[in-house]
Amino acid sequence: MAQSIEEQVEREGGLGEEEVRTKSLFVKNGGVRKSAKNKQFSYYICNRSGIAKLKSERKRMEKIGGSVKCGKTCPAFMTAIREQKEEAIKITVQYQSVHAGHEMQVGKLKLYEEDRRNLAALLKVGMPYTNIIENIQKKCPPLKD
Repeated sequence: MAQSIEEQVEREGGLGEEEVRTKSLFVKNGGVRKSAKNKQFSYYICNRSGIAKLKSERKRMEKIGGSVKCGKTCPAFMTAIREQKEEAIKITVQYQSVHAGHEMQVGKLKLYEEDRRNLAALLKVGMPYTNIIENIQKKCPPLKD
């Protein structure tokens, strides 16, 4: 089965590992762009980059924590280049790791599926919120700005 460039980059380029390591999230900026020389380019930007698009007439309330967008352009990005030569596929990732214009706020971080399931299990058995928060704080080092 053929894999999409996104799946290959996530698996071979270490996109997911880097997001976990740096406590950040990259989102795809547009579709795959192709060049004439069997190259495909995928561009990923920091999910905090940009301005929130607020609708004036909303049916639902806005999130309590607000948007994750910082209102500025964060320079962090990833560019994945997939090049196919005959049977071989080469994936190159260019990466700018420096985030600017926003802090690493705990409330804006992605809650991964495994963590979400663990949290749901703790709540289901009746563990108090305060104990859950204290346990998380003991395990996690403070975020650096």
